[in-house]
Amino acid sequence: MCPTTWTTGKDIVFLCYAGVRVIVVHGGGPQINSVLDRFGVETAFASGLRGTSPEMMDVVRMVLVGQVNRDLVGLINVHGPFAIGMSGEDAHLMTATRRHAVVDGEHVDVGLAGDVVACAPTLCSPFSTAATSRDRHRRARRR
Repeated sequence: MCPTTWTTGKDIVFLCYAGVRVIVVHGGGPQINSVLDRFGVETAFASGLRGTSPEMMDVVRMVLVGQVNRDLVGLINVHGPFAIGMSGEDAHLMTATRRHAVVDGEHVDVGLAGDVVACAPTLCSPFSTAATSRDRHRRARRR
């Protein structure tokens, strides 16, 4: 585990104690590359975008939701029950459109790579409200 990630987890917990409602949107390119290498899947990039087939998207989901998300939630929750993990696909939390790479002035189809065009953070409100209520209750018990 990298020290930067550990520090990030502690920083997020600090923000929670300060009353900030934090939503983390993470990537996982190096972890995705590692798993694709283990599976022997060749990866092509065009203008910094990974060519992503439907089959490769299954690996991307597996890594982002099953590994990176869980690792981050675990790093944060070492300090208390502060974090839950969700996928941007859950309840259409995030919506994306396909993006084409531009190589030498030409548009190149890179499959399922895309840009987030909409986000519904209000879907996270019940969780942050519950956390705020829990924290108020915890502080009241300490008095």
